[in-house]
Amino acid sequence: MTNIIKKITVALLSLVVVAGAFAPAASVLAATFNNDAQDYSTIQVSNYTRNPGSNANWSNSVSANAGEIVSFLAYYHNTASDVAQGTTVRVQLPTGSFTSTTVSGEVRSSNAASATGIVSVNLSSTQTLTYVPGSLSWYPDKSATPRALLNGQNGSEIVSNGLVVGDIAGGWATQGYVVFRAQVNNTGGTGTIITPGTNGAVPAAITNSVYSVTQSSAVLQGTVNPNNANAVAWFEYGTTQSFGSTAGNQTVGTGNSATNISGYLSNLSPNTTYYYRAVAQNVYGTTYGTTMSFATQAANYGYGSNNNAPSVYTNTASSIAANSMTLNGSVNPNGNATNAWFEYGTTQSLGYTAGYQTIGSGNYVSTLTSTVYTLAPNTTYYYRAVAQNAYGTTYGTIMSVTTGGTSVNSYGNTPYVTTHAAQSVFRNSALINGNVNPNGSLTTSWFDWGTTTGFGNRTIVMPVGQASYVSSYSAVLSGLQVNTTYYYRAVAQNAYGTTYGNTLSLTTGGATIIPTVVIGTTPVAPRVIVIQQPSESVSVVTLTPSIDKKNPNAGDTVEYSIQYRNESKSPITGATLKIELPSEVTFESASLRASTSTDGMAIFDLGTIAGNTQGVITIKATIDRSVDADDALIFGATMTYTNAQKQFQSTTAYLTVVVGSGVAGLASLLSVLGDLFTNWFVDLILGLLIGFGIYHFFVRQKEEEVIIK
Repeated sequence: MTNIIKKITVALLSLVVVAGAFAPAASVLAATFNNDAQDYSTIQVSNYTRNPGSNANWSNSVSANAGEIVSFLAYYHNTASDVAQGTTVRVQLPTGSFTSTTVSGEVRSSNAASATGIVSVNLSSTQTLTYVPGSLSWYPDKSATPRALLNGQNGSEIVSNGLVVGDIAGGWATQGYVVFRAQVNNTGGTGTIITPGTNGAVPAAITNSVYSVTQSSAVLQGTVNPNNANAVAWFEYGTTQSFGSTAGNQTVGTGNSATNISGYLSNLSPNTTYYYRAVAQNVYGTTYGTTMSFATQAANYGYGSNNNAPSVYTNTASSIAANSMTLNGSVNPNGNATNAWFEYGTTQSLGYTAGYQTIGSGNYVSTLTSTVYTLAPNTTYYYRAVAQNAYGTTYGTIMSVTTGGTSVNSYGNTPYVTTHAAQSVFRNSALINGNVNPNGSLTTSWFDWGTTTGFGNRTIVMPVGQASYVSSYSAVLSGLQVNTTYYYRAVAQNAYGTTYGNTLSLTTGGATIIPTVVIGTTPVAPRVIVIQQPSESVSVVTLTPSIDKKNPNAGDTVEYSIQYRNESKSPITGATLKIELPSEVTFESASLRASTSTDGMAIFDLGTIAGNTQGVITIKATIDRSVDADDALIFGATMTYTNAQKQFQSTTAYLTVVVGSGVAGLASLLSVLGDLFTNWFVDLILGLLIGFGIYHFFVRQKEEEVIIK
């Protein structure tokens, strides 16, 4: 009887272990936001006028008067091990007049339940609350300084469909927050907002680019509209965004038009970043311009040190016209062969390059200039100087300038955009397509996508030029779930507005269906698929992608190469090659130094490519061990350039490789085993089994031997 009980016990324990091995791993969790006891509230509020900067005094309620500024902080922290995909932060401001109300905040992603919160806003009289343009700052990854927004967003998305902050890995290191401000508008006691240009309102304040930057001084610039009430203005500045100092205090009168203001700064520290903003105040309240920054010149700027990355500074643009301007900067190669160029665009995401040139290897300052054309009138453009040598890439301060001419709205040349059916759909990835006509103005494009028609994700923003004809563009969706429907639409934006294409959908399959090709008379299912875009003959560049392993496995390191060739007899200029890696692949290194490189994108500024000349860039990357057999990995490469006729052009090529099964099964098994050993219950069972084995084979066996003897 005792032996029977033992056998039953062993059998049950074995079943528990086997069930634990083949059941879903306990550690596989969906992403989760803000559920740790140490997390901050999802949304907090403060009176910015009374408690600016580091004195924010965040809480769950605030009181404010007409004309004051209210700040909001939205916090996110993914507390799970899974990556939160396509994370979006949103705050819903009230749409009408009120005295007391609640404002809700939300953090959501495609694979996590929303984290929400509310705060109370109490006003001294019936007012409205409106978002202050340009006031939003994003602090990801526990950063103490703000980062540029993703995909060309301007910040206003926070109070509409939501601000996209991307994929957020689990853990404290990736927690972040978004801060923005809202204006309490004066309603004159009747519920009607007093707008600029009537008989009194808060002043308008705009911060402009700095100029005449030296090692120890700079001149700040801005504009103020008093809005028919006697106004004063000044600048706040300092080495942090809490500022701490003021300059340029002045009276700007009682008019109803923009007035230029300036402030001279002295006794600054060399090689230091300073933050500044314009401020204006009248009897209706105080208005704060956008926070901007600049860096003073280094103490040894004139004669640098060898074995250093170059020193680079962005200077004030000149020759500003309705459709063109000259960008200016200065570079010290620091004794190493250096190339330099400008990046510019209608948002701080930039997107376009100009003026790529060789600076040499001197140890002194050289000027950098480039004239850009086909700009839109009365439009703000952002730009910065960039320089690169063997020791690294240095970026100058992003500055802004507004072109002259007639108001941009009188032209109305928004881009035309059309969404097309997906070209290739696999179990975990897809290639989506669209058409865009920039309508003669510098245009960028992207796709919105997600598992609902609310989307929630954006592809990488790509420049598409300023032509007046239709061209195709496309993007890769990777890391998709099997048997899932995704919605997407093409989007294009220029100085005249943003246009959205029609919404389409695609559904991933449970297995990858590899298209067949015929070689001779034999149908073949290729493991590597190459797609060239566009097919139009206007492109003078060809891209030929290849990969060193035709059937790579999970965990493999592969070498993905792009050969580029200028097929024309004339040189092309401003050539930039952007290589987009699938989300299941991690960037390791490249044969040429990239000006920008992340896990998902590597950008190479190639400058001028002579006629009938070719080159090749090779990327080394590692396929994640979690990738399944027959998953399709789509690698994309896009070259943008200016041809001999001064026309912006682009060429794209995609390479799809189907993952083999050699390591994927082993990787999955190792993953299961890894999960087993992180589960305390299974650890307990394994411990009992090991103890029972020791007892049976050593202690019990010894006892039996003694009895036999």
